[in-house]
Amino acid sequence: MRLFQLCCLCLLAGCSSDADRSGDAAPLTGDAKFDRCLARLQVVHVASGELPATNPGAPVKARATLAVKSGKTPPDKGDPHTAHIGVYEPAGGTFEEAGDDGGIIVAAGGTVLALLAGGGAVAWKLTDVKRRSGQVDIDPTGETPISIPTRRPANEGPIGLTVKTPQRTLEGTALVATDEAVAGTAGLVAGDAGPVTVTATQDGQVIGEETFQAVVQQIRWNPEETFEGTSSTLLLDVRPGGRLAVITIQLDAENVPNLLLPGATLTGGPGNWTITIQGSTDGLADVPACTVVAGKTHTQAALQVTITGGGK
Repeated sequence: MRLFQLCCLCLLAGCSSDADRSGDAAPLTGDAKFDRCLARLQVVHVASGELPATNPGAPVKARATLAVKSGKTPPDKGDPHTAHIGVYEPAGGTFEEAGDDGGIIVAAGGTVLALLAGGGAVAWKLTDVKRRSGQVDIDPTGETPISIPTRRPANEGPIGLTVKTPQRTLEGTALVATDEAVAGTAGLVAGDAGPVTVTATQDGQVIGEETFQAVVQQIRWNPEETFEGTSSTLLLDVRPGGRLAVITIQLDAENVPNLLLPGATLTGGPGNWTITIQGSTDGLADVPACTVVAGKTHTQAALQVTITGGGK
């Protein structure tokens, strides 16, 4: 089971509306306000998932499971089995850490956040259980967000998550529970793409089980580091093929990107470019998307893929 080390205590300050004045933030999520909040929390990478609810328009009570500690609990320096849990409230752009008992209230449209060591984070956005995408993005860091509805509310005891992929069976880590769902992470890799079944157990009984599609969606630079005046290529990896999708890449770069994919469009301007690709995901496995000549500032990018249909 993969568990997490508590982030450094500088994160406990959280983020507030003051983050809106903290300058430009890396485009991690496609939501500028959320990105500024994450920047204030010193998050450099976020993996996004869904937290199912029958009424996402109303506040939802959630709690950190026994596998984690709330932000207000002093960390045990010798205990790696902790993560920093809280909730992002979109109306105010604020982050509220969990209470001493691990309890949090997720506002309508809110997002539960687990802040991990090394500047990583996992986010589960409150989503109507009937309108979920039915897929999960395999995160290149190896910490992929997963969640499933439960048949009954989980109690405060340990929750087990078993993840069965086409290639293997592994244990996930339960991090958050509501009366209707359990959310956590699994160490999925590209080879696990395909139908994945997640089973939640407690006290020797199955409390929830669901099958979804695990897909590979990532971007990376080659080379990873460039100097002013030198060029770098952004590589796009979206799998499986045969799906209709809208792919958006937000690019924080001074210079104009050179698009390499047929049908791709470019909008925006220096520091805030948007590359949009719409159509089938066929042929988008590990392909060059664009090249950029580096300017004086560091170039960063964020990927968002929206599946619009089941086939081409």
